[in-house]
Amino acid sequence: MTQPVRTSDASDMAVSNYSDTIPVEFTVRQIEAVHGRGALVALATVDVSVCGVDITLQGVQVVQAPSGALECRAPVFKDPSRGIWLPGVLLPPELAKAMGVDVLEAWRAHQGRTRTTPGPEGLASPSAGAHQAAVLVHWRPTAALALE
Repeated sequence: MTQPVRTSDASDMAVSNYSDTIPVEFTVRQIEAVHGRGALVALATVDVSVCGVDITLQGVQVVQAPSGALECRAPVFKDPSRGIWLPGVLLPPELAKAMGVDVLEAWRAHQGRTRTTPGPEGLASPSAGAHQAAVLVHWRPTAALALE
């Protein structure tokens, strides 16, 4: 799933069966459709667990590319000094890819449920497609990212 890189020293990291990797788990807790916002299709909340430390990413984006394909992008914020949108979190490429796969799978599952699940008014309920999926990645951090 990922292309791990070597770490400088991982001897003190407690991991199972992977000598110099750390476990990273992504769980898509919530995903909701967004309408009328250009290429933005959905927003997700993703829990990231790195060696037992939990981080919640809110505003993970599902965007429709010009080609029509769906892409997963990091949450963004507007830089006040330059007035441009920047990623709110920077993940190593192999982790960003793994999270993107999980978020897009959750979106597809959400789409399947909201089309067939009637809400109180007979329409699809926004929370009817809430999806919980998890993916576990064994990652070898670079020396700059190695946990001390």
